[in-house]
Amino acid sequence: MTVFSFPVDTPGIDIHRIELVNGSMEFCQEFLTDVVVSDRDRIGGVDAGWDVVTRWLYHERTISGGSKYVTGRGSRPNDGPYDARAMLDTARRLGTVDDGPTRALIGEAHTLSLVMRALVGAVTEKMASGALPNHAAAMLRLFSGTMNVRRATVAMELSGRQGVAWPAGDETFERIGVGYLARQVACIVAGPPRWHAT
Repeated sequence: MTVFSFPVDTPGIDIHRIELVNGSMEFCQEFLTDVVVSDRDRIGGVDAGWDVVTRWLYHERTISGGSKYVTGRGSRPNDGPYDARAMLDTARRLGTVDDGPTRALIGEAHTLSLVMRALVGAVTEKMASGALPNHAAAMLRLFSGTMNVRRATVAMELSGRQGVAWPAGDETFERIGVGYLARQVACIVAGPPRWHAT
């Protein structure tokens, strides 16, 4: 496998934006038809594409594992309505803050955030010391995606019908509802922009 990087306006490249359920158009599909690629556009050695891609993935996993996420108009859930304090405020608004199941859900979401923070610290430290290989960053990516899907689901469960049909202008419930619809994006989003391996 050899990796090439070239301008998106190269003749033969056709780009189609993909609109997500939340209105975001950050994703696209690219079609290459009879594209002529020069050797000067090659990244790394011939047949050394795996090394290049592995390094890209290392950076993707490290960055996305420890970053904040956007919700609503973006593509990934963020701490906003998924933060334990925000969930408590939502429960207070709905009059469910004293319910055992509500508190259990808020505790679960908070625990997931604490585990993520600890995991990022531990994996980053061990990778820096050489105790873990760079590929260990995949653990951060995997847990991050799983955590954000679950936190979006918890926020929706707490919101009930308000998360499905929110009052006009209620940004909190809108973010929860739209974030829930786009929750799986957290598992697949990110990656090197517009690279192609052959």
